[in-house]
This record gives sequence, structure tokens and C-alpha cells, in this order.
Amino acid sequence: MSRKIGDYSKWRNETISAKVETDKKYMILRMGNSLVATAGLGWYILHTFIGIEIALDNGYIPVVDWESCKLPQYPYESSRRNIWEIFFEQPCRVGLREAYESEDYWLVDDVLAIKGSRDFFLKDYTDFYAVADRRERFRRYVRFHKDFQKKIDDVVGEMINGHSLGVLVRGTDYKNLKPMHHPKCIPLEETISAIDECLDKGNYDTIFVATEDQEILNELQTKYGSKLSFLDTRRYEQIGSQSLNLYRAGETDGEYRDSQYLLSLAVLASCSSMVLSPCGGGVVAALLHDNIIQDYKLCFEGYYSHKAYIFVSKLEEEKGELLYLNDRPLIYYSLNTLFLMRITDITIVTSVALREKLETVLFDFARKGVNIRYIADSEGDVCSVLKEDRAYYQNEAVCLFYEDNIFYGSYLGKEMNQRAKQFDGAYIWKKKPGTLPTDTHALAGCFLFDQKISTIVQQYADRNKEFTLYDIMDEYAEQKKLICTDLPRGAMCIEIGDEKTADSVSVLFHILENEMGQTIGDALSTADTLAKMIK
Repeated sequence: MSRKIGDYSKWRNETISAKVETDKKYMILRMGNSLVATAGLGWYILHTFIGIEIALDNGYIPVVDWESCKLPQYPYESSRRNIWEIFFEQPCRVGLREAYESEDYWLVDDVLAIKGSRDFFLKDYTDFYAVADRRERFRRYVRFHKDFQKKIDDVVGEMINGHSLGVLVRGTDYKNLKPMHHPKCIPLEETISAIDECLDKGNYDTIFVATEDQEILNELQTKYGSKLSFLDTRRYEQIGSQSLNLYRAGETDGEYRDSQYLLSLAVLASCSSMVLSPCGGGVVAALLHDNIIQDYKLCFEGYYSHKAYIFVSKLEEEKGELLYLNDRPLIYYSLNTLFLMRITDITIVTSVALREKLETVLFDFARKGVNIRYIADSEGDVCSVLKEDRAYYQNEAVCLFYEDNIFYGSYLGKEMNQRAKQFDGAYIWKKKPGTLPTDTHALAGCFLFDQKISTIVQQYADRNKEFTLYDIMDEYAEQKKLICTDLPRGAMCIEIGDEKTADSVSVLFHILENEMGQTIGDALSTADTLAKMIK
């Protein structure tokens, strides 16, 4: 039965999949809520291009659907528009309506869940010419439509003159939020140093700057004066503890702001040299550039990550020996869960007696991109550790993990990774639906806190006041920033409280892995994969 023109209610609610084999003709590319809530327009474009690559490589016709997802920079409209088509042509000139009416399509929300997808890692773009093939493909399939391209041409003529240096500086929300897995915000002084280095090499007529941060623009104007050009658009100074997209969510000028943003990236791509902050917009500007570039610098210094603390099992401390489940040390399962969240800075809290044994089984992890440090604390008191070690995690997000809790579940990795990316607040899982966080046994043993935890601990330390983990949780709850939820469907958390439970779980894992071929999670292979991502 064919779909009526304009009948969107059905396809908006259909199941989205990225892990199935299908013989459909079209691949319709949408964006999941997690990306929409945390990323900006640059990453929307890159995420979509990854889907376009996958579609083309696997014989599908890619069709971009930015209509069925709720982009926060646009107010809700009863008559939704495909925002992609405001600025870009469809990759293969097949319209959204044509694809949906054919009913011969595959809906894809999370393109990174598809086997073979190539994510955008900022480290890949420090060498401009190393990704020339990908830049060429990007320009072929991510094309501005002719009306917007004319606007670009006009603006380029106004903004740059002759030999130009393009500069993109990221600030605003990045400076305060330090969002998990996002590239680190580069101090303005380092960006200025890179600009001056370019100026020493060549005589530039114009410095075009793209930034949404008013304070940064003011400083650059003071230093470079009339040589500086920029678009007249809305900029920000302090936006608190929100992502910029969420800060301006629902405002009525979303199309204008996105237009100005894309115009800025297009002007950058027309400059003969570029100095870029590490962000989605910086990569888009580099991909759009199709000329010989004189000088290029991506100011990249790695990604933000949580600091994680693993508190070694009480049972291991009592025995003075490491526990093994199906021939793997118990600590492997804790590390595997942290790898799901892509956390690599890990502190193990244990006794001096167990540390040597742990170092023996974990020595290989240092070579695989995992930074492991140890704190001797046989009591494993989380609050004393947080108080004494606060200089280490100052203004950083923190994950607290109890080793005697084992997580398992097919959707757990995606869920925990997405929660670790949250910008603001605390996230805690319950073991069972309906239970309230009144004691640690009801919780799953993994606690995520944003960077405000260091301020909370500091306040208790300044007052010389004792506190518990629940006091910290109450601080977040009072600000309405504590999320305590069930594990995702199909996932579980087993607490290893005694040797009988450990023996039973070991037998269960042996059956699942060795006899049924299922994988609980090999920590070393996961670490090897992670090392490839972060090198």
C-alpha cells in the first residue's frame, strides 16, 4: 500500500536500525536524540556524511532526512521542514518524499553503529593532504544548493581580499563544560601563537575569523585591528553550564544562525591558509577547502575524558588474592565497562598488598593507551579518596566504579557511552526497576559526575565536614541534576559479594563464552581497539 503524500506520522515513529542486513534501495539518514542534544551543526554534517559514505560503499542511494529529528536550534513546527535541504542538495538528487513513497528504504539513525563506518577523529586532520580523497568525496556529495552558493560567493567577495588567513576559534560552552569525548578547547593564547606563526611566514591582506565567542572576538580585534574581518552575527559571552545548542534551543532565528555559521565555514574554506580550533566546524571547513593551501594548522591537543576510580572488591581485599572469573581477573570486567565509555584515565584504589598482583596482570594496558595509576587505601573509602586526591581531578568529570559489580548486556555499551557524554549533572544506574537509591546495594556500582564534583568535595573539605557518596548525590539532586535510572532492557549488573557467587558467575561465563560462543567482553581486545582510536 503506497503512502499518501504528506503522511509523515507513520515514518516518524518507525523503528530505526543500524545493525541489520537489508536489500532496500534507499538509505535514509537521520540523527538520534543523543547526537542532536549534545552536538552542533558541524557534527550533524559530519555524522550525515559518514552515512552517505556507508550508503555509497554498500550500494544504497543516500537520502538525508533532517526533518524527522528535532534539531534544538529550531522551534517545533506542525509543518516540519527538511533542514538539510535549506542549505544543501540531496547527495544523489533523490528527494526525501520520493524515497519514503517508494517504501523501499532502510532507516538509519546511528551510522556509527554500522560495521565499517569511519568516524571523524580530529587527529586525522592535522595533516591537511593526508585526507585529500575524503575531502574530494565530501565536496562531491555535500553540495550547497545554488541559491546558498550564490550567497557564499557574495560574502567571500566582501570578507576576504587577496592573500587571506582564515581562523576558527572555539570557545563559549567548551570553555566551561569540557564535554566528554569532545576535542579539548585550545587556550586563546595558543591560537594567537599559531596565527602569529602564519603571519611571520607570509604577508596576509586579511585575517577572517569565525567564532561564536564575543570575548574572543574582542581580544582578536584589539590585537589585529583593521586587518580582521568577520560576519555580523550573534555571539555569546557566558552561557552557564549548557551546550550552546541547548542554550538557544527553541529560538526563532535558527535558520539565520545556521546560515551565518555555514557562511563562515565557506569563507574559511576560501582562504589560502587556515588556523582551526578542534571542532566539527573546523573539520567541515577543511573538507570544503579545494585549493592548494599555503599553511594549515589544526590546534589539536586530544579529547576530554572522565577521570575514573575503580575501588577494588572487598572480597579480594579480605582474601589478599585476585578473583578470577572464567580465567579472567575480576578487574578486567571493570575495565571493560570503562572502555565502553571510552575512559582511559583510570585510578585503582587498593591495598599495597594487592597492588603488586594487579600490576602483574595489567602491565600490558599501558602500551594500549590506558593510563593506570594506583592509590593505596585498604578501606576503599570513596569520600576520603575524593578529598585527598581532588587536585588530580580538579575541574574534571569523574566516574566512580566498584569492582565487585559486573555489567553485562547487548545495549549497555551504547547506553553507557552516551551517558558519559552528558554535559551537565550526574548519572547513576539502578540494578532493578522501581528501586530507590537508598543504599548502595540497590545501585549498579557506577556513578558518573560532571566537573562540579570537585567543587562539592572542596566545600566539604573547607568546612572540615565528613560526607558520604549520598551527600554528593543529594547536592546534584537539589539542583535537579541527578538522574537515577534503570539499566537498559536486556542488561544486568551482578554483585560479587562472596566466593559462592563468584564461583557461580564464573561457571555461567564459561558456559556463555566457551560453549555457546557468546562474548561477555574481552578487556584486552577492547583496549587494543581503543588504542587504535586514540593514537
